[in-house]
Amino acid sequence: MPFYASVDKYCTVSTPPGNSSYSISSSDDLHKFSGCTTITGTISVGPDFVDDTLNFDEALKNVVGDFSVGSVGRLQRINAPNLSNITGGLNITSNTNLTNVTLPVHILGGSLTILGNDKLGFLSLLIVGDFLHNISLGDASFNLSGIQSVAGDLNLTRVHDSFTVGSLSAVGGGVYLEATTIKSFSPPKLSGIDKDFRLAKNGNLTILSLPSLQYVGGTLEISETNITHFTAPKLGAIGEGVDFSLNEELRTIEFATLGSIGALSGGIKGFDLDDKNETGYHAVNFWGNNVLNNISMPELKSIGADWDPEALPWWTLNVTMNPELFDFDGLRSLQTINGSVYLNGSFTVVEMFSLTNITHSVVVNSSNYMGDCSIFEELKDNGHIQGSMNCTDNHYASPYLGGYSSSGGGLSKGAKAGVGVGVTIGGILLIAGIIFAFMRWRRRRRGAQVKVLQEDGYSMPELPRATNAYLAPQPLPQVSPLEADSSQQHLAGGAYRDISPPRSLLTRDVSRELNPKVGGGHMGDISPPTSPRGRGIERGEASSWRDVSPPPPNYEAATHGPR
Repeated sequence: MPFYASVDKYCTVSTPPGNSSYSISSSDDLHKFSGCTTITGTISVGPDFVDDTLNFDEALKNVVGDFSVGSVGRLQRINAPNLSNITGGLNITSNTNLTNVTLPVHILGGSLTILGNDKLGFLSLLIVGDFLHNISLGDASFNLSGIQSVAGDLNLTRVHDSFTVGSLSAVGGGVYLEATTIKSFSPPKLSGIDKDFRLAKNGNLTILSLPSLQYVGGTLEISETNITHFTAPKLGAIGEGVDFSLNEELRTIEFATLGSIGALSGGIKGFDLDDKNETGYHAVNFWGNNVLNNISMPELKSIGADWDPEALPWWTLNVTMNPELFDFDGLRSLQTINGSVYLNGSFTVVEMFSLTNITHSVVVNSSNYMGDCSIFEELKDNGHIQGSMNCTDNHYASPYLGGYSSSGGGLSKGAKAGVGVGVTIGGILLIAGIIFAFMRWRRRRRGAQVKVLQEDGYSMPELPRATNAYLAPQPLPQVSPLEADSSQQHLAGGAYRDISPPRSLLTRDVSRELNPKVGGGHMGDISPPTSPRGRGIERGEASSWRDVSPPPPNYEAATHGPR
């Protein structure tokens, strides 16, 4: 293949008809470029290259065309120590044993693609300026700290561990970070993305910082990451949709200055009207975030406000499957939704007091108690919801009924107050119930004792009013001569004596059983028992019965003397 070199070291690659590149298959082919400072034409190194090192002459500074190295199984090292300018693209792909690349390129006029080099590990490119068309990186760690802007997409797939773009300020296409292992993405100067900004399936990503981002022309998607907090303090407009989904550790989402979603007048540089999903609408999604407890968009006024729902897709506000999101009250300035609303979760509070117009349907379902759905009912009654409206909650979970609890501590202030009042009232009722039950039990127990005594022939005496330790003697009852004779025989021994049985013997009154003529009186008016023959028990006669007869009338005088 002919090759021509000039004295000024400019070299032109001559290629056969139908072939736009010069193929290098060995180190011998590289010798043909010895001493060239500029090569005009495309350099291509492919699977036929047999050496393990691709080593360009130190004189080479410029390639006017593309520079491509791909699918070289033996290649381990690429070295072009002074190559600073490539007017076309730089493509290094699928070189499975490549471990080291030295390309001090400062200016790149085409696309940058570095993918599938599993052993590369780390690559630092000194590219500066805003000439890049697209960037596609993967399977390594990268430092592109000098890149200021990208005319096309920034596509990072399977990037390892770290990625640095400290000077990047604008992307004319989209930014895509998918299936990477990077732990942090923090472009400090990035202010605008004309199309989508998508971070998906980055399980190691824990830090996401966008301090300067002002607009996203397409959809902002953050899914399947491990970030705990998202904030974009200067983001004012999002051209299409928002999607936060399946972020296991995400707790708070904050857009401090976001004024519109789906607004054509939001200062978007480029907008793709054909970029919509298959169902014909764009979505504002917050779903499947297990610990999300706060969504704050205090300045958001419209969703899809500039769109004609008859000619272009409409939007849907979809908030579902976020079990810790109890208070959905962070959209206090939202006025217009050019589409539908679907809220399904564990809400105790749903507040959007500035809302005045919803062009499609509304569905709100809560497994907890919300109190009422007055916001949407008033909009429907006033004709501001142009579709159907269905709003339900679980009134059985009302905190005033004691049916609502949350392991995550998500009770609203009103619910907490209700629980406090309910607990206080319940405690008072419980104490009152215990006192009532005790008093009732006590009355029943006393009544049962009286009934037993009455069944045994006793009547309860009236309690004395005197405070003296000794009761006044009671008069003897009127009895028959036979009974009186028996009683006198018992008392013949003299003064009143208490003949008590041993403690181990059972004391029982059988006077009514043995003598049915004896009537019931006071407990003190019980005559001594008679023998089976009808006579009284003689003095000194062995007996197990206790003498409970009252003392004689002169007992007090005999024992205490005259008063």
